[in-house]
Amino acid sequence: FFEECCRKNFLTEALVGNKVYISRSQFPKGMVAGEAALEKELKNNGYYIVYPEKMPFYDQLKVMRGADVVVGVSGSALHNIIFLDEPPKKIIEIQRRGRSNGTQKIINKAKGVVSQSIYAILDSSSTKSSASVKMDAKELSEKLKTFTEGSRVYLPAQEYIDREYEALISYESIRDVINKTPDHMVKEVFDFDDIDAIKNLCDFRSFSALNFYMGRLYACFEEYEKANENFRAAIVSSPRNAVYKFYYAKFCAKNSDYISALEWVSRALDLDAENDNYKKIKLECLEKIGAYREALDFATSFNQSSSLLSYVEKTVERIEGKLKAI
Repeated sequence: FFEECCRKNFLTEALVGNKVYISRSQFPKGMVAGEAALEKELKNNGYYIVYPEKMPFYDQLKVMRGADVVVGVSGSALHNIIFLDEPPKKIIEIQRRGRSNGTQKIINKAKGVVSQSIYAILDSSSTKSSASVKMDAKELSEKLKTFTEGSRVYLPAQEYIDREYEALISYESIRDVINKTPDHMVKEVFDFDDIDAIKNLCDFRSFSALNFYMGRLYACFEEYEKANENFRAAIVSSPRNAVYKFYYAKFCAKNSDYISALEWVSRALDLDAENDNYKKIKLECLEKIGAYREALDFATSFNQSSSLLSYVEKTVERIEGKLKAI
């Protein structure tokens, strides 16, 4: 695998310019308050902003290949330089955990990359690597000016970053509860004010997971137009996320739009073909629109060890009964 990556990249030109920023601002975990503002400043200084989770793997490598400088918050995206035949000349790593990333140090040394670390994180809500942190605006601005040979980075006032951090913490708290709560029980756990708490984050940044969770909340509170808008925004932002398409399909089915539900669950299955929960929704939609023979054929695709086999057998029995009655 390593040799294949090197060979493919050796034959391919770099995709972007010579200054790159690897962003986490669209990633749903381990977010950094102040990063969206930092992106704007670096872009004004000639940096190309990269969102690796939205790119094919080889393109993630190409954007760093041979760059003069790559700046990024510590994380696995920076580790990928190990696969490059021509690594960037310099890496500036903004530490999220207040300590140097040992893995990155080893990789930098192995690839002969000049590296510098910036410790400019004020606070973290948790010691977990998935928790959000907030930038020290003054420290980061000064260090970047020094390490990037004069880039003028003007971050907003620390109070602004502090407010974004508080919004991130509220979002993470609500997100974690939603993930543990069945949709039919969401209204028992949350009230409509919780949607406003998540919406506060929109004042600072926008990312697909934010739209996704707002869509789920709006759907549970029967605000269908707003739910539809947010689900679609999440899918547009992250078109290869099967989960978003699955939940949108469930939303459409709940509103008896089985044609749309069938379309979106089919798209989810294109990305995750063996997921029996996705198949369950598709089987339901096929039955609802009267595509009985297609439904019977599709029922054979379920894994034989699936916990849904009892449901599938009952559905098949019911559809066969409908066919006999026709």
